[in-house]
Amino acid sequence: MTDKTCVVISHDEDFLNAFTDQVLYLDMFSKKVETYWGDYWFVKEEIRKRIKKENAVNAQLKKKAQAKKDQANKFAGKGGGLRKVAKTMRGLAAEIEDQMQDVRREDYTLSEFTVPFSAPSGSPSGKMMRIEQVSAYNRSAKMSEPVDLGRGSRVQVTGPNGIGKTFCSWKEVSSHRHTNEQIRKTAGRFFLGNRIMKQKVVTLSEGQKGLLSLACLCLQEPSILIIDEPTNHINFRHLPALAYAVNNFKGPVLLVSHDQHFVSSVGVNTTIDMGKVLNA
Repeated sequence: MTDKTCVVISHDEDFLNAFTDQVLYLDMFSKKVETYWGDYWFVKEEIRKRIKKENAVNAQLKKKAQAKKDQANKFAGKGGGLRKVAKTMRGLAAEIEDQMQDVRREDYTLSEFTVPFSAPSGSPSGKMMRIEQVSAYNRSAKMSEPVDLGRGSRVQVTGPNGIGKTFCSWKEVSSHRHTNEQIRKTAGRFFLGNRIMKQKVVTLSEGQKGLLSLACLCLQEPSILIIDEPTNHINFRHLPALAYAVNNFKGPVLLVSHDQHFVSSVGVNTTIDMGKVLNA
C-alpha cells in the first residue's frame, strides 16, 4: 500500500475498474471537472442514473411549459383582457423552462458502420490467402496445419509478449477514386471535421489518428483486413461500432489483440499461437 496518488488516463474500462476508487470526469461541454467516489463501474452507473433522472424531470417541465404556451395561443386571438392572460401564460411557460436542468452530455459515440469489401480477382475457390509458416526474430517454423483465409475467416494471432506478433497492416486496395465530397462525408462520420482535415497527421491526437485509420479503411474498400491491436487509442465508447464493422466485413480478418472482450465480440473462428508453432 502507498499514500501516494496515481492518476491514470485510459480508454480500457476493465483496466480502470481494476484499481480506481475515485473518478475525475472532464466535461467537454460545461468545461468543468466532476468528482465521483467509487470504482469505475459504480461511477458509470451513478452517472447513468443521474442523467436518466434529469431527463425525466426535464420531460415533465417541458410538458407543463408547452401546456402554458398552448393556453397562451388560445387566449391571444380573443382580444380584450384575454390578451393579458395570454401574456401571463407565456411568462409562466418561460419560468418553467428556466427550471429545466442542463443534462450532462456524453462524448460523441460512433454510429455503426461497415467497411466495404472489394473482391479480389483470381480466387474462384474462395481462398484468398494461406498461412503455412510463422517467423519472428530470425526464427521460423512451418505450421502443422496451414490456415486458409477466405470470406468470413476470422483469425487471431496470439503468443507471449515480445514474440513478434506485431505486423504492418496489409490490404488489397480497390482502384476506386473518390471525390472530395465523398472523402469529407466519410471523414465527418468519424468526427473528422473541416478543421481537423486541414491539419497534418502528426499533429492529431492518438484517438484522432485511430478514427482517421477507420475512415481510410472505408474509402479503400479492402479485400482483407489485417489489424494490429485495433482497440488501442480508440475511445471505448466507439468499440461496439468497431466490432460491428469487423463482424460485418465480408472478407477475411487477421487480428492481433489483447482485448479479450473485443476478440470475443468479433467471432474469431481460428487461432494461430505463434509461441506453440515456433517452439514445437
